[in-house]
Amino acid sequence: MAASSVARSRRRTPARRRRLSAALLGAGVLLAALLGLGFAFSGSADRLAKGTSIAGVDVGGLSPADARNLLERRAARLSTVPVTFTVAGRSFRLTPKELGVSADWAAAVDEASDSGGGFAPVRAYRRLELHFFPSDVSPRINAYDAAVDYELGRIASAVDAPHREARLVRTGLRVTIVPGSTGRVLAQRAAAQTVVDALASFSRASVALPLRTDAPEVTAASLQRPRVLANRILSAPITLQQGKTRWRLPRSEERRVGNASRSR
Repeated sequence: MAASSVARSRRRTPARRRRLSAALLGAGVLLAALLGLGFAFSGSADRLAKGTSIAGVDVGGLSPADARNLLERRAARLSTVPVTFTVAGRSFRLTPKELGVSADWAAAVDEASDSGGGFAPVRAYRRLELHFFPSDVSPRINAYDAAVDYELGRIASAVDAPHREARLVRTGLRVTIVPGSTGRVLAQRAAAQTVVDALASFSRASVALPLRTDAPEVTAASLQRPRVLANRILSAPITLQQGKTRWRLPRSEERRVGNASRSR
């Protein structure tokens, strides 16, 4: 019985070793395949990764210097080409040069380089990710704030239609409410960002500027009680006093007396 158990144990030992060897061999093959795939996508450290773009411009495969020169030349050509901004049925043409709009292309290229760079195996897997999920880097934009504010003020003065407050109006002895109205004005903060982003881009398609609703602070509903009070006061009789004598003069009589006095 004991001899039979020893024999079975000896048979199982080579089987376990074969399975372990096969597992190690498979792991080695997989590791080699992964390393080979990684190095295949690593590319040159002196070139930007395929699938990299900056401000919508494909710069994959270019050196950082070439990518920067390409972007700067294109921005320079467009610096005097206007973008048309539309709002409330009006159009306004502005150029990057007028508002001092420029992009930091050097920093954008550095960011793009870092996203696909690093030591060869690390660079390989970063670039493999970019191969399947391309990346677009947005550059940091600078603008001359005073010029932007001036142009937006000029646009606002042309398109703004401010709200009108509700108000009380007296006609004779009767007070009525004239309703207010909601206006529209240029949303200047959002418009400033829209203008700067559009001028910094390489597109020259027209861009719509945002408006916001300008609601009145005084509404017809808020004047209902003051209107009732004003009509009550105007309809009350007038008390006239001379010495210890008093007369109560109805409003209708007051109007008749006033008309008679004016006719004289």
